[in-house]
Amino acid sequence: MDRKDRKIKVCSYLSKYWKMPRHFIRKSVLLMIGLFVNAFVCLQKIDAQREFLLMLKTDCDGLKRKKEKLEKYVHELKSKGEATLSAVSYSLKEKRRQAQQEWENLEKAAFKKREKSETFVADLHRQAVKLLEPDLHNLLRKNETELENKKKGMRDEIARWKDVIEQKFERQLKEQESREKKRVEEQLSVIKLQAESDLKNLNLAKGRISESIQNDLTVQMERDRTSFDEEYRGQCKLHADQLNKLRSEESQKLDMIFKQHNKDMDLIHREQENAIWRQKELSAKQMERWKEQRTVQIRNEVRCEHDRELKSFEAKMKKDQQLAVEKIKDEEKKKKKIDNMLVEKSLAAFEKEQDNICRTMEEERDKLTNEWADSHEESLKLKNSLKNVQHSVVEIKQKLHQTKEELIKAETEYNENKKQHESSMKKMRNELEECSNFGCREIRLLSEELHSLKMKEKQFQKEERIKQLESLQEKNKKEIEDLSNHLIERTNEMKNAVEEKALFLQKQEDLNKAYEKEIRNFRNEVIDFKIDE
Repeated sequence: MDRKDRKIKVCSYLSKYWKMPRHFIRKSVLLMIGLFVNAFVCLQKIDAQREFLLMLKTDCDGLKRKKEKLEKYVHELKSKGEATLSAVSYSLKEKRRQAQQEWENLEKAAFKKREKSETFVADLHRQAVKLLEPDLHNLLRKNETELENKKKGMRDEIARWKDVIEQKFERQLKEQESREKKRVEEQLSVIKLQAESDLKNLNLAKGRISESIQNDLTVQMERDRTSFDEEYRGQCKLHADQLNKLRSEESQKLDMIFKQHNKDMDLIHREQENAIWRQKELSAKQMERWKEQRTVQIRNEVRCEHDRELKSFEAKMKKDQQLAVEKIKDEEKKKKKIDNMLVEKSLAAFEKEQDNICRTMEEERDKLTNEWADSHEESLKLKNSLKNVQHSVVEIKQKLHQTKEELIKAETEYNENKKQHESSMKKMRNELEECSNFGCREIRLLSEELHSLKMKEKQFQKEERIKQLESLQEKNKKEIEDLSNHLIERTNEMKNAVEEKALFLQKQEDLNKAYEKEIRNFRNEVIDFKIDE
């Protein structure tokens, strides 16, 4: 049988059974085929949603692990903060106790000395106060400037560390965002390919499917797309909110870390300053010793070099003089030999050539005189150079002698100033001893008043320091409590989100099961229909 005959039989059978027209039955069959295709597409989408839900579960597990790590880190910070607070409080107590003991000992010694003396005039007290006021003001200003400079330096360091840490977290966040975008884009590309394949199949089946069915399918596809886009946007918003919360938590933790870092850096700076002062004192002493040793070495080296240069120059001059004398003697010997030979050979012709010989002798004498004059000039030049060198040596000796005299003068001036200072100090002591012979009662009253004022000032300073420490401890406790509360809230939010996601997954699973049941029923009906045929 042909395909057309089969269709005609099926349509006649359905028309007899359902009592429907043939064209309506054809449309219903096409609708059933479209529904079957749509169900297949829905199954593919459900599989994609399941994969997406698995990804969400893995992300939730990762966030839980991060939360546990953060809780451990906060617990460690709490323990460290408590240990540091206890250590600082203990060290402060010991320092206070030591300072009190030292101050009490000093005050007792001063009070005993004052009790031995009999008088102390109020003018001296006023003068001492006037003399100490500018020094105290200067010290306070210096301390304020040093504190400001240190604060500026620490703020710059904090800003730099904040920038570095923020850059690190921004990089991590960007990497996470890029990864998630890539995943979503891959999923979208897969879904788009599936949709394109479905559309191609639908375009091939356009001739068979009517316009009404095609419009219904397009509307359903658009609805599915809009629903998927809405779900994707909602999930992106949730992810962005979670990232913002994590950033806020990390910024708070960084602030805590920076505060502790500032405290540690202050202690380190103090220790470094003390070490630097000690090293400076040692280096100053070492430099003074090295300068003294180096001056002695330089003086000895200069003397040795000067003696060496003089000896070498004198030896050179002696050698040059000996060479010149030897040359002159050799030339004279050679000339004498030549003259003797000429005399022995030409005794007969001597009388005839006497005039010529006299002329030649005169010329030779002129030459010898010129050579002797040249050698004499060279010797004079060498003597002048020796004189110049000796003169420079004398100048160097004079300079050394002048420096020695200046050093001796400086030492004498230093000794004189020292003696004057000692004499002035003796005079001041004598004046104080003379003044101490008057007014024992006034001294005691003034000393008691000073003692009471100092005690009040120290008590006030102690109370202020105690208040500052208490305020710092309260702030730290409040910050720790806020962090713990924030973590508890965060855990509750995460639990609620996990529960909501679990409910959503259960609903989706129920819907998927219902869809699967409907599809199975539809398949069974189609199979039964075929069997009936």
